[in-house]
Formats: sequence, C-alpha cells, structure tokens
Amino acid sequence: MKIGLGSTNEAKMDAAERAFEEFLTAEAVDGLEVESLDQPMNVEEAREGAISRAKQAYEKGYELGIGNEGFVTEIDGDYFLSTVTVLYRGDEIVGEGYSGMIKLPQNMQDRLSEEELGEVIMDEIGEDISEEGGAISVLTDGRKTRPEFTYTSMLHAFSDWKY
Repeated sequence: MKIGLGSTNEAKMDAAERAFEEFLTAEAVDGLEVESLDQPMNVEEAREGAISRAKQAYEKGYELGIGNEGFVTEIDGDYFLSTVTVLYRGDEIVGEGYSGMIKLPQNMQDRLSEEELGEVIMDEIGEDISEEGGAISVLTDGRKTRPEFTYTSMLHAFSDWKY
C-alpha cells in the first residue's frame, strides 16, 4: 500500500512509520510537501488542517493520505497542547484520533496572543526543536518527545480506521 504523509517533518515521519508498522504492511511512507495553516488555535482549525494535509497527500496518487496537525486550544482560560491525525481515502475520512493534552505554563500562555507556540518554545530554550523533541519534550523535561506524542494520535486514528 502506498501511503502519503502530508508533512516532511521528521518527528511526524517517525510517528507515521511506527504506526504503519503496527497496523499495515506498507511499502513506505512518503513525506510530502503540502500547504498548511498557521498554528491552529482550536480543535476545529487543527482538524481542518489535518484533513487538508491528508487530502493533499491522497490526491498525489497515494492509496491512503495521512494528515497530522499539532494545535493549542483554550479551555476555561487555560491553553493546552495536543495533536490530531486524520486518515483519508476514497474521498472520505477513514480514521481520526487525538493525542492527550498538556497544559502550557502560564509564561507561555501569556505570549500566545502575539506569537506561535513554536516561536515561544524557541525563545524559551534558544533552539529550534520542531523536528526533534518538540514542545512536548520541553514541557515534560524530555520524558515524552514529539514523535511519541504524535504517535499517540496516529495510533488512535488507526484504531478508528475503517479498513
């Protein structure tokens, strides 16, 4: 099965390859350049972005398209980090899953009205880790990485997958 991932981000590629190995026999997972939104700031925007990524991958000639979007969402005045994965095939969503949520520290929350989370994290630690551990690694002091966090939403999407 030819699978296209609507991203070339290494953390997302690692998570996708791990999920596909557990659920499918795939020749390979190809990471693809696709158009994407700015930092989604709610579940609806993130879901829309993941669907768009998955559709764009599918429409490039793949049997299954996968889209993953990290996002920040507000709940009762606090901001949380999460990620959503969508599987797309044959003009329909065939799987959808979300990772858990982690509350952002107040000093980061205070900056989100002006900056994207990636910029805040880069400023906090002084380097770009979006391809590696990501924000989740910073928030958990390295106990969980972006590929692991992303994998959780992919695992949940594949659990929902309508074969």
